[in-house]
Amino acid sequence: MKKIQVESNKTYPQGFNLSESDLRRIVDTGNEQLQKANAGILSAVYTLKYKNGVTEETKDIEEVLSLENSGSTKITGLEIELKASQKTETSRIMKDTHKIILEFKNPGSKRYANKDSIRLFVTGESRDWVFITTSIIEERINKIKIIPIFRLSLVNGLYIFLYAFVFIFVIGFINSLSQDIIYDNSARIQALDSLKNSYHNSDSLNIIDVIIDLQKKQLMTDPSNQTAKTVFKPLINTIIYGFSTVIVLLLFYLGLKPLFPIYIFNWGDYIDRYRKIKSIRNVIFIVIIVGIIVSIIGGLIANKIG
Repeated sequence: MKKIQVESNKTYPQGFNLSESDLRRIVDTGNEQLQKANAGILSAVYTLKYKNGVTEETKDIEEVLSLENSGSTKITGLEIELKASQKTETSRIMKDTHKIILEFKNPGSKRYANKDSIRLFVTGESRDWVFITTSIIEERINKIKIIPIFRLSLVNGLYIFLYAFVFIFVIGFINSLSQDIIYDNSARIQALDSLKNSYHNSDSLNIIDVIIDLQKKQLMTDPSNQTAKTVFKPLINTIIYGFSTVIVLLLFYLGLKPLFPIYIFNWGDYIDRYRKIKSIRNVIFIVIIVGIIVSIIGGLIANKIG
């Protein structure tokens, strides 16, 4: 009777910090589970993908951990395939009866655009074994996951910029409707003054003066007789200030993003690089915290002196 293969396939969108010890523990855990299944000969294949686009395959974990992992050979993807194989009853060909595939990849690279960073695939001939193995390895994954605070692709950034433009425009338009309209009736008042001067030598000067003065006062006090000059000035100001804020936040994001890597293969030369990144990050946090404390103390002293 042919046995049914049971599968479990899970993906995770979070980042990860995969160190040498974490990788060894995950591989050891997978091999332990395969041994418990008593399903034949164990084997492992590690597929590495580098920043320069090269793909390399090896069966030795020591080769993986001995890589430089920097520059053009910086690791952007790692697939771990652990499996148990045995000969079938009707053939001498080896068949994979149980398999564990674990993928770690950087979705920010062109190769993995818009994909989840972690994938766990488990298949076997026992539902209980698949369920237990998935749960155990998932516990290991949870220990290395990172919340992707600065995960933002170029396409998503453009969408956010577009949404910000529409939002700022709408807010500015509403704000312009709530503002007092500035009116300019200087041209009409000047025309009335000219008319008044033309009648300066006339006997009806007093009457004309009175009529013109009344008309001028009406123009200055009655909005229904006036014309708008800068009704959209508040809208323009809101758009300028809003876009200035968006640009400042964008520059702030671009400046901090390199200090918060979220897809980390933490071995080889990258260990020293990541240590330096954490040091710079800690210094920035200390400066910000000290600045806030100093500003608060300064404010309290100023208020006390005042």
